Amino acid sequence: MNQNIKIAILDMYNGFANEGMRCIKMICGEFLKQEGIKGNYDIFDVRKKHEIPKIEHYDIFISTGGPGNPLPEGHDWEAKFRNFLDQIFEHNRLNENKKYLFLICHSFQVASHHLQLGYLCKRRSTSFGVMPIHRTSDGETEPFFNGLPEIFYAVDSRDYQIILPNWQKVNDFGAKVLCLEKIREYIPLERAIMAIRFSEEVFGTQFHPEADAEGMLSYFKQEEKMIAVISEHGSDKYELMIDHLDDPDKIMLTESIIIPSFLNHAAKQIIAMHKMEKPNLSKQAFWDVDFDSLDYQKEANWIIERVFEWGKLSDLKILIRYYGNKKCADALKNAHFLRLNAISLGYLLLDIPKEDFKCYTNRPSHIPF
Repeated sequence: MNQNIKIAILDMYNGFANEGMRCIKMICGEFLKQEGIKGNYDIFDVRKKHEIPKIEHYDIFISTGGPGNPLPEGHDWEAKFRNFLDQIFEHNRLNENKKYLFLICHSFQVASHHLQLGYLCKRRSTSFGVMPIHRTSDGETEPFFNGLPEIFYAVDSRDYQIILPNWQKVNDFGAKVLCLEKIREYIPLERAIMAIRFSEEVFGTQFHPEADAEGMLSYFKQEEKMIAVISEHGSDKYELMIDHLDDPDKIMLTESIIIPSFLNHAAKQIIAMHKMEKPNLSKQAFWDVDFDSLDYQKEANWIIERVFEWGKLSDLKILIRYYGNKKCADALKNAHFLRLNAISLGYLLLDIPKEDFKCYTNRPSHIPF
């Protein structure tokens, strides 16, 4: 049976023409064609239309690059996006069914600045082209880089950068700095951070791992684009960039490995979660039903209510681990009836205010905790 996986693509391009969205849609499409996987992706226009996906509706999120200043400017979408980031990390902290997020370029900068993992600033000059990416010691063991050489190549296009890692914040958060930009021996400037593993589920790159050679060649061989690049960066850099795009060991290799590895890893974890064995509950809360025929998906809300009303403390711990805090809380808050002990346990274990229980507020009289 195919596993249904839902992907949300957060479009950060603000309506500007770009190659990134085409590449990301193509990679997601190829991923969803794999045997054993079905699903779809939806696109959310974050900056222009202020669209943000509900995290409970999706399994995997990819947030794109984009133009402009990544530092806060007071736009409505900025607060919504930062709140989205916080929700992802909080959900993963509290729940077993994890959400997976990949952050690219502009999204990577916004997230790194929001989490205070480094210093976000404008570069002296634009970084543009096919650039070498240098791994750190943590990057040498990064699974998403398996199959890439120690120094690999990727498309880099940015006016801003994250430098000077805040190591206390990085370590406290459990993050890892994986890559730095190219070494410039005669330029005494800080090297930009090029990739961070924010957590087991959240990964980000400053460069564009989605960029494909065919699309980039077509894009930069357009006369107006060629003239613009040569005018800004010189003919030598333009010719070198074209040569690198033609090299199968450079961005072609990077495109074929990093995001596909992220997607396949996420799918593996999601499928494993869905195949997880039934929770090892005692029969204490189910004395009056056929325990062995319980359907832990279709009857989830009823099972949660029963265990909170009649189960052992050990059952509650198992149940919360299996379903996650949010699912348990939602089932209890929307229950038509709960014994007062279940309401008390919901309050103590899941921090649900008693006023949030529909069955509590609808009681003819309230009995104090």
